[in-house]
Amino acid sequence: MDKTVDVCYAILELDDTLNISATRLRGYLGYIFADQPEFHHHMENSYHYPLVQYKKIIPGRYLVMGFDKYARVLSEKIKNVEKIVTQNHQADVRTIEISTKKFTPKNTRAIFYKFHSPWIALNQKNYTKYKTLRHKKSFLQDILIGNILSAYKGLDIRVDFPIIVDIIKYTQTNTIAHENNFIGFWCNFRTNISLIPFMGIGKSVSKGFGIISKTDKK
Repeated sequence: MDKTVDVCYAILELDDTLNISATRLRGYLGYIFADQPEFHHHMENSYHYPLVQYKKIIPGRYLVMGFDKYARVLSEKIKNVEKIVTQNHQADVRTIEISTKKFTPKNTRAIFYKFHSPWIALNQKNYTKYKTLRHKKSFLQDILIGNILSAYKGLDIRVDFPIIVDIIKYTQTNTIAHENNFIGFWCNFRTNISLIPFMGIGKSVSKGFGIISKTDKK
């Protein structure tokens, strides 16, 4: 496993008194960059790891990530954005910080991570199973391993060693995605594979769910 992935981080600071969502940001940028399907993720094969992802850091501050070839596309297009327009609001873009980094996933000693937005791990089928289990943590750990493998497969990275995940702690939360109710999770975990900082894991990652980063806290 030696593929290096280009990742673009574009941090937008908005004059945003109404506190728009990552979904609204995605809607506008997907509209103005309609010629690039990954920006709106409306395509024939939408069931793949999104190569453009939108994340809300704090009110008025947002992160857009571009992966692989979309690292270059994002860095070229985003610098010309001067405002974000939603159905009922317009926010001027104060600043845009753009950086591009290279990342090579590695088999490593345990690294601790945490989710900064709810991890949507369950669909209708496995939620039914989840409710009946006594040992729910091991079930979620298996799903998290699958989510990591799926994300890296979507980035054309073949993981050639067993992934180990240990969820340190987790709490369940109700969340809404695609105008539907979902069960999400806040959790801290450790794993033996390095993960791309602030990448999304699980479902609806293009809309800001499942954001991960390293943590020193266990």
